[in-house]
Amino acid sequence: MVTLNSLLNSLNFPVMWATLKESGILNVIIIFFAIYFLIRIFNFLRENFRDYTPSYRKPHVKRERPHPKPEKCEFSLCQNKLVYLKDFKCSYCSKWFCDAHRLPEDHNCAGKVRTPASMQRKVTSIIDSHRR
Repeated sequence: MVTLNSLLNSLNFPVMWATLKESGILNVIIIFFAIYFLIRIFNFLRENFRDYTPSYRKPHVKRERPHPKPEKCEFSLCQNKLVYLKDFKCSYCSKWFCDAHRLPEDHNCAGKVRTPASMQRKVTSIIDSHRR
């Protein structure tokens, strides 16, 4: 009966390795497997990244730049120059205003406006709820 150990001993790997190395067939085998694995890697990449196109090959799409900040206050009656740290962008209408017109009530904001009367009602309701 042939066992695995007897089979491995009969192959005598060190002698076979030396023989392959001397004959030059080992180099051919190594090159064959290198080419085989390169082809496998190439096919894998081609199949899995078929839809990928690098950014330098994509067609140039012009993006719209956001509206640049104006030089003057956008309130119709004001011509004050907007100065760094003293200019404000309204969170309701997204326009730029000077320090004097920064509040929605001051520039007649068309967006969601908190009028002084509604603010006063809210404050009084909060005060009344705390008194109880």
